Amino acid sequence: MGLIGDSDAKTAVNLSLPQRVVERLHYEAKHHKQKRAFMSGDVPVAPSVQYEGEELTADEVDLVEQFIGWKMYDSVPRKYFD
Repeated sequence: MGLIGDSDAKTAVNLSLPQRVVERLHYEAKHHKQKRAFMSGDVPVAPSVQYEGEELTADEVDLVEQFIGWKMYDSVPRKYFD
């Protein structure tokens, strides 16, 4: 049995963040130099952010979701997604 499996099944990962962290992630996403890399929608990671604050619009929350997915995808070697 190896350390890394070869399962293609999806696994949900739950994460709770303070609203100010989500707002900060939006700022980072908005000004990130590789913004086009995660706005294309080709990332095989699909986070969902249930933001209840008043600072961000729905489109801005979508950008945060794309950015979080890209950060997760970018930190794992691509071969594990194939």
